Amino acid sequence: MNEAYLNNYSVKEEIQVQLESLHKKFRESQIQLQTIFDEAIIGIVLLNYETGISLCNPAFQEMLGYSENELKTMNFLEFTHPDDLIKELEIYRKVTESKIDKYQLEKRYIRKDKSIIWGWLSLTITRNSLDKPEYVIAMVENITQRKLTEESLRESEEQFRNLFENSMDGICITKPDGTIISANPAICEMLGMTDGEICAVGRKGIVDFSDGRVSKLLVEREQTGKFKGEYYAIHKSGKRIPVEATSKFYWNSKGEKVASVISRDITDRIKTRQEIDRLDRLNLIGQMAAGIGHEIRNPLTIVRGYLQLLGSRPENAVQRPTFDLMISELDRANCIITEFLSLARTKQTDLIVQSLNDILHNLYPLIEADTYSQNKQISFNPGIIPNLELNKNEISQLVLNLTRNALEAMKEQGRLTIATGLENKKVVLVIEDEGSGISSEEIEKIGTPFYTTKDNGTGLGLTTCFKIAEAHHAKIDVESSPKGTKFLIAFPIPSINP
Repeated sequence: MNEAYLNNYSVKEEIQVQLESLHKKFRESQIQLQTIFDEAIIGIVLLNYETGISLCNPAFQEMLGYSENELKTMNFLEFTHPDDLIKELEIYRKVTESKIDKYQLEKRYIRKDKSIIWGWLSLTITRNSLDKPEYVIAMVENITQRKLTEESLRESEEQFRNLFENSMDGICITKPDGTIISANPAICEMLGMTDGEICAVGRKGIVDFSDGRVSKLLVEREQTGKFKGEYYAIHKSGKRIPVEATSKFYWNSKGEKVASVISRDITDRIKTRQEIDRLDRLNLIGQMAAGIGHEIRNPLTIVRGYLQLLGSRPENAVQRPTFDLMISELDRANCIITEFLSLARTKQTDLIVQSLNDILHNLYPLIEADTYSQNKQISFNPGIIPNLELNKNEISQLVLNLTRNALEAMKEQGRLTIATGLENKKVVLVIEDEGSGISSEEIEKIGTPFYTTKDNGTGLGLTTCFKIAEAHHAKIDVESSPKGTKFLIAFPIPSINP
């Protein structure tokens, strides 16, 4: 009996030890869980499905600005943002109907101080034996800063997109190898291509690599991360477009190295620059002409008189052709001096409101005779136009210079066309020939003093035309192709027209 008692006592003692060990482990686990609950950086809430919040940790209390006791008296609707109530109530309905036991939700919370924060809510529902919701374990992460960052990023992207889409300058986003990722409407309009077409052809399809400046700029960007310079872009039609471009490498949101290339069409700027250079040359020619023109003309007049006298003597009859040639060359020199002096005029041109068509009608018989004498044709198409502020003599000189150049550019049976009309609120005089055309390089030099393609030209006729146009506040444009050349002189319309 003593032995049985001892055995029984030993078993009880062993059980007691095991119970104490289990109890110790339970307390340790409880302490660990309590520590996790108290020290967690995310909010943890235990809710009774019927009575509301049972426990909430310090992180959740700090998140909403309420004490635990205050939260225990509140319904979750009280600190849920009104705009999020509908979707949360819908989830609540599904939980009640046993359709879901877990869900996650991004929602807004209203703090005690009425400020709003964003939270990422993860819920787990436990059910009783009747499959009814009993407890809810909720974990809430404060994602306000992330949402603010996302919103800031979204606004930045929206601002960039608005800038990209509405910029007057052309913008391309490219990879370092020249692949084009996107192109804005301005560059599409500049190049006459769609976004898809530009991306398809890449950098080599829209940049003229025969322009040596391109390679230098790309090397500069590779070394410094950016460049700024000028080069030629290529229009869909093949036309070269001068552009000023800036580019810089940066890292996009995907962590990829890309470059922005911002391009501006500087065609008008170059034309303005060339016009300023041309006017500077005109002024220089004018100053020179004013200084020497009269001094040269006087001795030429004397020499011409003596040549006429000598040529009229009977004993010099055999040499008469030589005298005539010398006189002809003196007359040519005198014409050149006259053109010089016309460039040297500094006084303001006297302009009178009158009809451009009337001036052309008066000149037409002379131009017609000149045309038919060369076995060529002429068309005169005056349009309905208002009167302009004109100097009759200077406009006559301009028209005669241009029509004679046009006739010289054509073969027999070629047609000279003179027309007037309205375009873009200006009166346009058109003088067109059917010659072989002028190259783009030659067009750029038109109006430059002493530049001529004629064997016996002075290079001052068109210079004079540009000078006359300038005095009339008019602009001369030149269009040319292998089928002919067209000069368009656009005159401003006076504000008061009789």
